[in-house]
Amino acid sequence: MVRAGRIQNDRNASSRPVVQDHSRPTPDSGLTKLTPDKRPLTACGTLPRRAIKTKRLLGMPQMLSDSSVPRLSESDAIIVDLRLATFGQRIAAGVVDFILAAIFIFLMGQWCSTSKNAASILVVPLALGGSLYSFIGHALYGRTVGKYILKIFVVRLNGSPIGWNESLRRSSVEGICGIVWAIGLVSAIYYLPSDSFHGQGWSALYKLLTPHFPQYVRTMLQAYGFWSWSEFITMLFNRRRRAIHDFIGSTMVIKRV
Repeated sequence: MVRAGRIQNDRNASSRPVVQDHSRPTPDSGLTKLTPDKRPLTACGTLPRRAIKTKRLLGMPQMLSDSSVPRLSESDAIIVDLRLATFGQRIAAGVVDFILAAIFIFLMGQWCSTSKNAASILVVPLALGGSLYSFIGHALYGRTVGKYILKIFVVRLNGSPIGWNESLRRSSVEGICGIVWAIGLVSAIYYLPSDSFHGQGWSALYKLLTPHFPQYVRTMLQAYGFWSWSEFITMLFNRRRRAIHDFIGSTMVIKRV
C-alpha cells in the first residue's frame, strides 16, 4: 500500500504544469528582472549604477546581462590615476621650453651671421627647430623638457599616451608658421649683400632681414602672435585647461598622482 501511494504521488507530480521562476535571469533569455528603482537584478544582486552607466556609454542596452558587456583590451584601458595639470604648471613648462628655444635660436643665429652661405643653410633648422622639438618630444615621450621638469604629460582624452598622429596635429599650426618664417628668412638673405654678414650676431642680422620679408610672411608672423595669446585665454575658460592645439590634437595635459 505504501509503494502504491508513492507511485500515485509521483504520477500526480509529473502531471502538474511546471511554473518557471522569472525572478532570476535565464541563460537563454539574456534578460534580467528590474528592481522597483528600475535597476537590473543579477544573480549576485542589483547591478551598480556605475556599471549601468558604463553599459550606456558602450552603446549596450540597459537590460543586457553582465556577461554580454565586452571587456576592454589593454590598449583601450583608461588611465584613472591622474589629475589635470594646472594653468600655472603649463605656463611654467612653456617658459622653460621657450628659454631652451631662445638659446637654440641665439646659437644658430650667431653662426648664420658669420657668412651668407652659412645663413642660407642654417636659417631653415633655426626656423623649424622649435616646432620639431615639440613635435618629436610629444610623439616619443608625451612631453618636452619643460613638461618633464614640471612632471606633466600630454595624453589622449581617455588618458592613454599620444602618438605621432596626435603630436602632429598639436604642432600643426606652429609647424606651418615655422615653414613660412623659414621661407621669409631665405628670401631675405638672398637680397642682402655678402658684406652684411660679418659676425654681428643674430639680433643685428635679423633687423637687416625683416625689411625684406614678403608681405604674407609679415602677416603670418602677426597672426601667430594673436594665436599665442588666444592659446592662453582658451586655457583659462575651459574645465580641462586645454589650449587650442589640444582641441586640434584631441589631447589634454595631466599630472600623474
